[in-house]
Amino acid sequence: TVSGTFSVNSQTDGGTRQGLRSSDAVTVDRVRVTSYGYSGLATAHRGTWLSLSFGGDVYDEFVSARRTVNGVAARALYPDGSRYVSTGSFAQGVLQLQRRLRVNLGGRFTGIHYQRWYRDFTYESSARYDLGRGFGLHGTLSRGFRAPNLNDLGSLGRNDL
Repeated sequence: TVSGTFSVNSQTDGGTRQGLRSSDAVTVDRVRVTSYGYSGLATAHRGTWLSLSFGGDVYDEFVSARRTVNGVAARALYPDGSRYVSTGSFAQGVLQLQRRLRVNLGGRFTGIHYQRWYRDFTYESSARYDLGRGFGLHGTLSRGFRAPNLNDLGSLGRNDL
């Protein structure tokens, strides 16, 4: 089987804040993020003993950010016009070696671009041996990667990271 998906997600966030005194500055933030997503997936089967899946995805995000302090334009929380691109390709195989033994192997290469590239490879491997009637032994070995997001890379000022 082969499938593809295109998606659009747009969200707006912001807030207005002022200190405790009526003479404190009033700060208004507005942020809009629009993300375009493209993904593809293909799967193949070889009898009942082998299943393969592979594909890729791209998410292209555009940020519009504005800030005013007492009605005057100021430096926004994020750089206005920022672009954050996340890409990935992956493959996974499920192999039924015996009636009671099943093995999963999967890997993903991820690339994140925001003024420079952040890249890494992650994987997951596991095996399950059925002991019988709902009981089994399961072992797994995996490696993860958390790419920095736009809040990590582009925010200015005080943040709760």
